[in-house]
Amino acid sequence: MKQVINRWAPPTENHTTDYVRFVARESGLDIMDELDFNDKMTMKKIISAMALYECGEKISEKIIADAIKLL
Repeated sequence: MKQVINRWAPPTENHTTDYVRFVARESGLDIMDELDFNDKMTMKKIISAMALYECGEKISEKIIADAIKLL
C-alpha cells in the first residue's frame, strides 16, 4: 500500500506518511501490504479510504462501485 500511495500522492506534494497511515487505519490493511488490484473488496477499502482522505467525507457506495468497474 505504501508504494501505491507514494506513487499517486508523492511526498513533494503531500504529507504522504500521514496519508498512508490514514488509509491503513481506515481500510484495516497493513501499510506494507502489497495490493491485489484484482481483489474488489481490497480495492473498495483503499478507494473509500483515499476518497475520505482527499474529500473529507465518505463517498457513496455506488460511486466507489463504479470506480472499481473502471479498474
